[in-house]
Amino acid sequence: MEHHAPHANAAGSPAAENTSQDTPGSSPGLDPRIGGLLAYFTWVGGLIMLLTQKHPEVRFHGAQSILFNIALIPIYVLLFMVEVLLTSAFGLFGLLTWLLFPAVGLAAFAVWLLLAFRGYNLAHFKLPVLGDIAETWAKY
Repeated sequence: MEHHAPHANAAGSPAAENTSQDTPGSSPGLDPRIGGLLAYFTWVGGLIMLLTQKHPEVRFHGAQSILFNIALIPIYVLLFMVEVLLTSAFGLFGLLTWLLFPAVGLAAFAVWLLLAFRGYNLAHFKLPVLGDIAETWAKY
């Protein structure tokens, strides 16, 4: 019978297995960094990460994602109401408020990218107000 030595890395020592079990509080099968990133793929990703993961930072990012997406709803409703009021009161000038929708959308996208990046790096980056609530939600 042949005896095979474990695979070695460039330094000659046995290669370490890369498992998510190396990180305290993580769930087997999902790298916490991937979980932190997936948390920001809509509120559904946040909900899944919040409910299924044990890693505290992944749970935090899941909760913050849910709250961020919920917070965007009243912002867009308010923008729509302002646009309707200005259009009815000022006519063509009110139509210019439609420029606010893409501006707010770009800002929301920029914040989302920042959050997804921070989630992937498992950095505890809190949004004002929402981050405090997310910390409360993420606790067991």
